[in-house]
Amino acid sequence: MNTSSLSDVSTELLRARRQDIAAAMARYLAEPDAIEPSAEDNQAANSLVDAMIASFSDPDAAAKLLAAHPVSRPYYAQFGDGLTPILRDVMGEAADPSFLSRSVDGYWRAVRSLPA
Repeated sequence: MNTSSLSDVSTELLRARRQDIAAAMARYLAEPDAIEPSAEDNQAANSLVDAMIASFSDPDAAAKLLAAHPVSRPYYAQFGDGLTPILRDVMGEAADPSFLSRSVDGYWRAVRSLPA
């Protein structure tokens, strides 16, 4: 399988589970004593999941999504820290090392492209 088709498969897998990933990530981003994620937690999770998915097919588009839907700075690192365990939990066997690597690398590439 070439890189383009791997990217297409990964993108489709992520799109199919997008809501589950965003919900799990919002819970992860929430304050430890929160009963439910805040509106800001949900917005951050949704924006960052969309950017991570976009990074598979177009890293520039992912960066543009992040720029268009900015979130509070602490969310970027917290999301990145939780990305691997959340994807493993939500994606199951589909979250093989290559998939996880592409997900995490694409996410951080998009975040690093943002102005400081």
